[in-house]
Amino acid sequence: MKERGSLAILIAGYLGLLLTLFLGGFAVAIGLVAQNRIQGVTDSALLYAHDRAVTKGIPNLEKLETAIDTFLNNAPSGQQLEVISLATEVNGVKSSLTLCAKHLDPIGRHLPGMICKSANAESFLVD
Repeated sequence: MKERGSLAILIAGYLGLLLTLFLGGFAVAIGLVAQNRIQGVTDSALLYAHDRAVTKGIPNLEKLETAIDTFLNNAPSGQQLEVISLATEVNGVKSSLTLCAKHLDPIGRHLPGMICKSANAESFLVD
């Protein structure tokens, strides 16, 4: 007696596995891009704000916060984020920013989950 089977089930399984691997890889890549972009916006916002808040080598916290808000509201990279929280701190000549946000994916949706990144800047007074 000859048994006749179908390769359709095997091929469907392989296609399902391939699709799962592709979607998983795409999700990981989008997550890595979002992390790097949020870190870049955090660094840029702090450098922009720190430069504008420093007087005689010491950053002013109020000016720092105002400049960070200005950057996030006006820069195209800042507008791609849904800012959940941000914390600024000034300690002597150092300023720091911790930004927690959701990133807008290429399709135009905010990615689920919040990503938090930190940046530091320091002033040097040169006489």
